[in-house]
Amino acid sequence: VSDLAASMKFYGETLGLPVLERPDFGFGGAWYSLGSQELHLIVETRYPDRDRSAVHFALRVEDAASAREVLANRGVVDMSEAAPRPDGAVQVFFRDPDGYLIEIMSPAR
Repeated sequence: VSDLAASMKFYGETLGLPVLERPDFGFGGAWYSLGSQELHLIVETRYPDRDRSAVHFALRVEDAASAREVLANRGVVDMSEAAPRPDGAVQVFFRDPDGYLIEIMSPAR
């Protein structure tokens, strides 16, 4: 990430991910809990214009359309509409402050 404070606000406050304790590695970063997984943010400013469109991860939620509304109310913009995949799951896409693509999805009912 290029701006740790902005990314921490986005992942911690906007997405509501729980912060994990992180050792002092001597460089900036933050860790978040994703259920049994972890998201590790690392400050990197050498590549500010890097194309991040090919990188994404998905977060499973109960209802992607409702989660989209919550995120919109928290200030997330430029989100896709909630749309079904061919298997019936529902997806919404948006970007973090550095342009990384994030998907929220709810399973087929």
